[in-house]
Amino acid sequence: MLDFPDDGDDFELGSGALCSFYVRANGSVDNPRQIRISHTARLSDLLENAARVLSLSNPQKAYFSTGMEVEEIEDIEDNEVIIISCGERFKPPPAGSGGEVIAGYVVQEILGEGGFGRVMKGLHAETGEVV
Repeated sequence: MLDFPDDGDDFELGSGALCSFYVRANGSVDNPRQIRISHTARLSDLLENAARVLSLSNPQKAYFSTGMEVEEIEDIEDNEVIIISCGERFKPPPAGSGGEVIAGYVVQEILGEGGFGRVMKGLHAETGEVV
């Protein structure tokens, strides 16, 4: 089971309207970490702050979970998971590793599956409530 503690290390950057999204190291199974950043911030600002949050040295690229490279902060949607790379090609997290964000909840594990859907355990990113 994955653990996603609220350790108060979320970062806010820039001025104006903030978007809230998550960052995860390239190929990592660790839960993503939340960042709040202005839509007017630069990509270099995002990489610098992601380095602090994820304890990475010299991050160089940011990817959407689809593998497409992020070119502008304004293209990132609220609650999206962004993969941070130190220059290597995109590596998706292993299947079933959790960390997907749905409606503000970080999916920790799939509890069951059936013909009509899945039941998942999740952690609310801001309150820490487990559902």
